[in-house]
Amino acid sequence: MKQKLHLTHDYDDALEVRHGDTTLFRYVYQPRMAEDESPKPYFHPVQDLAGNLVTIFRPYDHVWHKGIAMTIAHMEDQNFWGGASYRHGRGYVPLPNNGTQRHDAWDAIDFDGESFHANERLSWITQSGEHWLAEERQIGLPAIDADAGTITVDHGAVPAIEWPAMTMGFQADEQLRQDVAVGDTISFDFTTGEGGNTITSITKK
Repeated sequence: MKQKLHLTHDYDDALEVRHGDTTLFRYVYQPRMAEDESPKPYFHPVQDLAGNLVTIFRPYDHVWHKGIAMTIAHMEDQNFWGGASYRHGRGYVPLPNNGTQRHDAWDAIDFDGESFHANERLSWITQSGEHWLAEERQIGLPAIDADAGTITVDHGAVPAIEWPAMTMGFQADEQLRQDVAVGDTISFDFTTGEGGNTITSITKK
């Protein structure tokens, strides 16, 4: 069954999508932050359907890290990441090169109560005021079917389909999801296709 979503647009600040009382994400597109943190749009908080927080905001040792953000640490001599810049033989050095990602406009914000999609235009501006990049960014959240759940697995390499070891989500029916818990060691069979990757059987070890 498709789940109803709620959208709040705090004008000139952020977009927030909620499922019931749970904020799935808040996208801050007009960030208020210090120049040396390389101001840029970011997602925070981001939560799963159970309300578990999966992002962190300004950790003490990297205050320019804010949730989920699209950024680049080294673009020629410019720093759009935030903080000091690494220079060979000198380590990390504060420099006047912290760029900004500037929100220019929303070309579209489409929301039907079940899914969300938005098109954003941004400019990447150096600290000295030069325009370096024009970006078109898309943000989307498809309709949520709570009955079509997933299991996240930290798995080894799968040479037959040239997959490296990684952590990823697999579709799985309710019974399979109920048979395992966080931290279990398992072996499993799965299929791949246009509809995604689906676990068909699980054996606990």
